[in-house]
Amino acid sequence: MSNETHPFAERQFAGVALSTTPREEAITISPDDWTAGGLPKQSYAYPWLLVTRDRVDIAAVYGRLRSSVVDTVLDRLIDYLSARDSDEAG
Repeated sequence: MSNETHPFAERQFAGVALSTTPREEAITISPDDWTAGGLPKQSYAYPWLLVTRDRVDIAAVYGRLRSSVVDTVLDRLIDYLSARDSDEAG
């Protein structure tokens, strides 16, 4: 999910987990969602599973997703992080 504006873009990045296991709240990543590269199997983004990694820990880069897909994942992540319990909504 990171881009060049990340404060330590040359050393670190933030993202969400991708899996081949569909989950009810997962976001389907279709072959058309990639602007470069892609994955060999149907994949799903888990916006509730935020990860951060140092670039040296990354073994491979598989591609780049369309910005609209990244925005969808980020919107869902923000919803999860900013959600209030229903009793606080009053």
